[in-house]
Order: sequence, then C-alpha cells, then structure tokens
Amino acid sequence: MELFCTSVKNQSAIISQFWLFAVLLLPGATPGRDTRIDPADCRTLHLEDKNGRPVIGTEDIVPGPSGQTLYISAYDRRAVEREADNGAVVTQGGIYRATLSSVVAGGHLQVETVIDSQAAGGPMRPHGIDVWSSARGELYLAAINRLYRDKRRSERHDIIQTFFVDKQSGKADLMSTLPEDGRLCSPNDLALASEQLVFISNDHGACGGLEKMWEDTWGLSQSRLYAYQNGNYEPVGPAVAFANGVALIRDQSGKITNLALSATRDHRVMLFDTGDGDACFASVAPEILELSAAPDNITVTPDRELYVAAHPNLLRYALYRAGLSGVKRAPSLVYRIHHNPVTGWQHAVVFEDDGGLISGATVALAANGQLIIGSAYDDHLLVCSLEAK
Repeated sequence: MELFCTSVKNQSAIISQFWLFAVLLLPGATPGRDTRIDPADCRTLHLEDKNGRPVIGTEDIVPGPSGQTLYISAYDRRAVEREADNGAVVTQGGIYRATLSSVVAGGHLQVETVIDSQAAGGPMRPHGIDVWSSARGELYLAAINRLYRDKRRSERHDIIQTFFVDKQSGKADLMSTLPEDGRLCSPNDLALASEQLVFISNDHGACGGLEKMWEDTWGLSQSRLYAYQNGNYEPVGPAVAFANGVALIRDQSGKITNLALSATRDHRVMLFDTGDGDACFASVAPEILELSAAPDNITVTPDRELYVAAHPNLLRYALYRAGLSGVKRAPSLVYRIHHNPVTGWQHAVVFEDDGGLISGATVALAANGQLIIGSAYDDHLLVCSLEAK
C-alpha cells in the first residue's frame, strides 16, 4: 500500500490578516442533527498568573495523561502586535497548568506557569501545544513558540520546541528546538506521537511576499501537514487550504489509529486511518467531513470523540482579529465528531454563539461533562455543561 509518510514509517500585517480569512469564503455542507448547549448552562472563567496579571488569549488547551490536569497556551496577541508595529515587542505569555476541577468552577483562577521565558531559553509566546506520556510514565510537551526578528510584526519567526515535564514539580525543562526547514515558515499546531515523532501543521505554503498574498487571496491549497522524525521533515497527506488543528486518536492500548487535521479555508476536517500499524496514513484518501464553519483546533476525549472549535464567519473573524470596522466580537461554534461503525465519522454542532459569550473560539475541550472553550483573542474562557443539553 502506498503511504504518504515513507520516512515516518520506520519510526503590513493588519491587511495580511484581513485577506488571510476574508477573501474567498468557502461554503460547507449542513451538519446533521444536533443538540446545542443552552447559554444559561455556561459560565465565564478569567485566568491570572501568579503576579495577578490577566492571562489573555487562550489559543490551545490540552489535557494531561490523567485528564485531571489541563495545559493552557496563551499570550496577548493584540498587545504583541501593537508592540511589533512600534518596533519593541516585550509582552510574553506562557504555558499554564490548572486542575480540571478548578477550571470547571468558573469565576477567577490563578494558574501556575509550566513554561515561561526562562524554561524556553528566551521569549515565550506559545501557539499550538501538545503533551504525551510514554509507557514509562515520562511526560513530554511540545509547543510552537512565536518570536520576532528585528522586533517587527512582518518579521515573525516561529520555532518548535520540546520539553520534559517533571511530574512532581510540574515544571518543564527544554529538551530541544527542532531544526528549521524552509518549508515550515508558518507552523500552527502540532501533535506528539512520541518523544521522537511530531506531526506539525504548516498553515501556509508560501513564506511571504506576493506568493503569500496570492495564496491568501485565492485560498490556494498549498499548506501541508508534516511529520518530524530523526532530524527530517516529511509531508503527510495532500496539500490543503490553511492546515490548522491536528490531533492523534488512540485506542485504549495507546496505539494511534487515526489522525485528524483541520483544513480551515476548505471548511473540512480530514480523518486519516493508520496505514500499517505505524504512525503512517494510507493514501487511499482520508475521510473528509464537510463543515458549514471553518475548523480550528481539535481535541480528543478518552472515548475517541473529537471536539472542534470553528469560525462560522471568517470575514467577521478577520475584522475582529484586526480590530477593523468597529467589530468587537466574532461568532463561535463547536462541533462534536464521533465514529459510527456503520456510517463512519459523524459530526454535530454542540455549541453556537454570536460572540456575546466568547468571541472567535479557537479551542474546545470536553471533560467530565463540561465543555471548556478558549479563544486566541478573547480575555476569558467559557465553561458549559454538556450534561444539561
């Protein structure tokens, strides 16, 4: 069987942001029957660091191995963008740790920093993150860290770092910074298959200039998913329009059975089956879920359900991100995806909001009957009861 990942088999900017999402909005299929959360069953959660400063811009959330600890990736993107335009980027964020029970309580919560600038060996502005626990119980964390060359927004420089997490102290130590590759100029999200194997979504095929503007304007399918192993990056699967959230689906033994990838501007989630038992994915075409909204990050529950944050209106999200036309909020939507042995992967909307509760949701995680929703540009999280729906 032909495989995409042969090497894995063996073990400016405001205008740019606007065009990135606003041009060529693609319609998707109507979801099936859904049961949506009542807004009355939701409550806000405001995070603050140990110094009492608000934690703004929760772009990603992943659970620890037990499911009772959450790792939260956040930094204030608007503050950073203002500073970059003025030539002096100083605002940082971090990866924070909180217990699930404290998060679902809502209200205000002080969270502990797991990875900050000291642990990262430099500025820390995390985007996509993931954690993985080995058979020996060792805990690893990987993060995309957004830096700035020459302290200008147009000179953003992303690096991918892996960390070892001390399970007693909860603190992380830098293991490695993955080597740069000219093809991966815009990493967005990642998934840890092991301490040696990382899957990384790269949301643009072009790295700048007119080529990137052309890709954004026409919504070209030029972005890719890559696998990193043994010092090499290899493309996995077909090129898509804005590769975004990526997640691995495992069975009860921990074996990887599927990989899920959000193709944001295609309005699709792609589900790859494992090829020959390794973390390879057969070229017999992934199963494709056509969505009405544009998917972002993907999280997976222990019983193999997927929760996908999505943007119902990319134009409004672009205006909200860029702060244009007085747009102060953008709608949010969350899909639940599950596998039916007979009919295959099915999806339904479980949450929809015009932005009044949370604007531009980028991640949704389900645990203990609760749905926890974060946004890369909002100042709070939202916690909703799934059991009440």
